[in-house]
Formats: sequence, structure tokens, C-alpha cells
Amino acid sequence: MTVKTPKRDLLKSFTNYLVGECFLADSTVVAYHRDMKHFFEWLGKRKIIRLTISDLADYVGWLHDRNYAPATLLRHVIVLRLFYRFLQLEGILQNNLAELLGNRRLWGRLPYVLSPKEVERLFTAPGGSSKQRVNKTGAFAKSGQHFSGKPQENMVEWLKTSSNG
Repeated sequence: MTVKTPKRDLLKSFTNYLVGECFLADSTVVAYHRDMKHFFEWLGKRKIIRLTISDLADYVGWLHDRNYAPATLLRHVIVLRLFYRFLQLEGILQNNLAELLGNRRLWGRLPYVLSPKEVERLFTAPGGSSKQRVNKTGAFAKSGQHFSGKPQENMVEWLKTSSNG
């Protein structure tokens, strides 16, 4: 392969790499192949070897503008990093700029955390402290109300509708 290898051939070779050398599951290969089609759609007439880290960040922004979920955005970044590693192995690129897009942990979902004011409201709400408890799962219960499922969402809803709100 060379710098002038057509995009469809790059995609086919990358897919073969995913199957033959990375030993990924069929469903993962299908998802990665689809993600790479999005990348090539965004790429248009740009040359891969001329892309900068700013261009790659613009690609992530392009995906974000299409309202992909955070986990899907993360998968696209992971695929891009893997594709760039493949291009390095093939001698097409010397540097993997996609590695600079950030650590996987940076793209993870952040938990909702109550503010100090919201915590204070929980503990000073009518019903008294004798009926307050935290169960084994960390779900908050107060005045006979049990917050289950997604406790943080239930607590926030309770805060919005409580008499101190």
C-alpha cells in the first residue's frame, strides 16, 4: 500500500487487519467498518497524510454535530486511533496523530453529583432524620420514599418537587 491507495482499498485492508490480526468479533468489525465509512465521508477530498490534530478534532466535532451518544463518539475515536496505527504499520504514516485525541477515560460518562446545597436540602427536608437512610446500593430513602433504579435521577426529581424547592 502507498499514500495513493484508494480509500476503498484502505478500508478493505483495514477491515482485513481487524479480522486477521486484531481478532475482533464480527459485530465489532462491522461497527468499526461503519465508523470508518463515516470517517471517509467526512474526509471527502482531504488527504489522510495531510491531516493535522486540529483536523481530527474537527472530525470528532462533525460527529458530535450529528448527535451521537458519548459512547458512540468514543468508539469512533478508538477506531480512528486503531486505523492510524494500521497506517503506521503499513508505512503510510509515521506518526499516529489520533493518539493525541485524548485518553478513553476523558470520554467516559461523568456521574451526576449533588451540589452541597442539594445535599443540605436532602438532610433538612421535612420528615426528620429518623426516617432517612441510605440502603446497600447507595439509593437514598426518606419519609417512606424509596429511590431505586437510577438513584441520582430520582433524587434530583425529588429535590425539584420537595417542599423546600
